[in-house]
Amino acid sequence: MLSGLSIWRHALLTLAAALAVSAVTAPNAEACSCVSEPITAETFREHDAAVIARLIEVEAIEDPIYEVAITYRIRRVFTGRKRVDRGDEIVLEDDTNSSCQLPRRVGARDGLFLDHDRDGWFTSLCTMTTPRTMRIAAQRTGFARLRACGP
Repeated sequence: MLSGLSIWRHALLTLAAALAVSAVTAPNAEACSCVSEPITAETFREHDAAVIARLIEVEAIEDPIYEVAITYRIRRVFTGRKRVDRGDEIVLEDDTNSSCQLPRRVGARDGLFLDHDRDGWFTSLCTMTTPRTMRIAAQRTGFARLRACGP
């Protein structure tokens, strides 16, 4: 028969062992952490393009870094140091293991602040917004008229 002290010692050792096993075997919990800041005129100026686009396709790709190609069709262009027009299709590559994955809702419309490099267009979940928020911010900052018309 175990004494009161032995029972507590046994319980604590069992608890410690259970915690150690769960710490080793538990998957990493990562969360996307974006700081929500108001969209200003500087936000429009610091990106290569500000657009509203419709997600039209999500496709698995074989790439050592990115596993998904996400295709958007441009619906409205507010700014653009790089040429992008209404009706253009852009492909963004995304990592399926990232905690800040881009949305994958085919048919959804998103406000995108885009950047461009030699590999193409890219964005981040943290620089995306709703089409309504993008339109209101563009009107408030004077960017609503810049490149809003197209075919």
